[in-house]
Amino acid sequence: METMKSFLAWMWVLHLLLALWLATGVFSSAVVLAQVKRTADAAERAFGLRLVWRLMTVFIVPGVLVAGGLGFYLVSGFQYGFGKGWIQASAALYVLLLASILLVQVPHFHKALSAQEGPELERFARAPLPAMLNHVNALIILVMIILMAMKPTP
Repeated sequence: METMKSFLAWMWVLHLLLALWLATGVFSSAVVLAQVKRTADAAERAFGLRLVWRLMTVFIVPGVLVAGGLGFYLVSGFQYGFGKGWIQASAALYVLLLASILLVQVPHFHKALSAQEGPELERFARAPLPAMLNHVNALIILVMIILMAMKPTP
């Protein structure tokens, strides 16, 4: 029994570290995208889009997948169950976060990598939805942190 508690504690720490990993990618890509929109230089814009793609593949996608998987594991491991309102809200927010990352942002920035200079690169750099979703994702992460830390009762 003590080994299981120790294992759950380590999984919880790993979950927290991966949540920080994810938040690092989301918040830093917001800064990079803001600079991409402000620059007039095509080379800087292309570099910014490559940097966002790197943040997406190194921080955001692994963070959202592994932290989310560990989060669902911890809900059952700590025997919270999925009946509590804060867990249901967190799960719904997680699914929304996962969908926006995997279904909108990843395909957009993957296509942006192959964009040539000119109007095509400009179109990818100035696309409003992926940049807006980045801010929405940051807000979702903040709300999830509050829900997880406060564990409000139903």
